[in-house]
Amino acid sequence: MPPDPFIISEAAKGTYIKERDRRVLEDNRRQIAEAEQRQREREERERTEIEAAKERDRQAYRERGWPSG
Repeated sequence: MPPDPFIISEAAKGTYIKERDRRVLEDNRRQIAEAEQRQREREERERTEIEAAKERDRQAYRERGWPSG
C-alpha cells in the first residue's frame, strides 16, 4: 500500500501535526493505563504475600507457642 500523499493545504492547516499529537496522546494514555494496572496488580500481590506471611506466623505460633527470648 503506497503511503498517503503529502498534501500542502493539509500541512498548512496543521492537520499532520494534530494527527501526530492525537496519536501521541492516545499512546501516552495507553501507557499510563497499563502502568496503573501493573501497579494495582503488584500492590495486590504484595497484600496477598503479606497476608500469607502473617498466616504462616499465626500457624507457627499455634503449633509451637510464642518464642521465649
